Amino acid sequence: MYKLAHLNLRWVVYHPEIQHLLHLNNLDHMTFYKTNRFIQSLMDTRIEKDSCIKRAMAATVTYYIGSGYGDHSTLYLCNICDIKKCRCDEYFNAAKHTPTERKLHCFRQLAAGKCVDKYMQQTLGAALFPKMYTTSKHK
Repeated sequence: MYKLAHLNLRWVVYHPEIQHLLHLNNLDHMTFYKTNRFIQSLMDTRIEKDSCIKRAMAATVTYYIGSGYGDHSTLYLCNICDIKKCRCDEYFNAAKHTPTERKLHCFRQLAAGKCVDKYMQQTLGAALFPKMYTTSKHK
């Protein structure tokens, strides 16, 4: 059980640019405990009607527990930052941008602490940027 508690998971998003941003900011690995809390937040947090996104993020975890495999356990994250509109940047017109551009814009807003979407704050924001999204200012 000790090994499992200290297991680090590699986060994989199906989006190369965001994966690169995660890696540059040392956010592409997370402890088993924090990953479990993140997955629980996905299950507990509902998307509100005025949310920027229309589909919830989905996560799948592949655990390789055993000698030498701990570093390869992986959290696969789908539908990350799948915005249809942007409420935190009035000048960003999502309809005029590709899905890739919308996802990058959303992730950058989230990383900068500018996200106003409750679902994104309580899930990805709280997991990756806890100093910005677990304060009373965002609740």
